[in-house]
Order: sequence, then C-alpha cells, then structure tokens
Amino acid sequence: MNRKFLSLTAAAFIAGSAFVPLSKASAETAAKSIQNEESAVQESISGKQNEIAKIAENEKQLQSDMDKIS
Repeated sequence: MNRKFLSLTAAAFIAGSAFVPLSKASAETAAKSIQNEESAVQESISGKQNEIAKIAENEKQLQSDMDKIS
C-alpha cells in the first residue's frame, strides 16, 4: 500500500472515531498506522537532508576547483 493511502485511511479512521467509539484493537491499529506514517516521513526527511549535504559538499568542491582555475 502506498503511504498516501495509509495516511488517508488513518485520517478517515480517526475522523470516524468521533461518531463511533473505536474498539481497543482498532485504536491500536490506527495508532500503529500513524506511527508508521511518521517513521516514513522521518526517513524521507533524513534522505533529503543527506541529499542537501551532498549538494553542499559538491558546491564546495566546485568552488575550490574554480578558484584553482582562476
């Protein structure tokens, strides 16, 4: 299942809980789904931060190379 579907499912599940009391098992399932979504987001953020660090390092190397040429 894709992350967006899981996120929407969890949101719908929680929204529905305002009208229908959740069983303990259903609440635990919703909580786990939300935790999984949070983990996926954190993993994505970490990956983006690594990409940014690589770009910054490449920029420094490029600037160094340009300074040598000048």
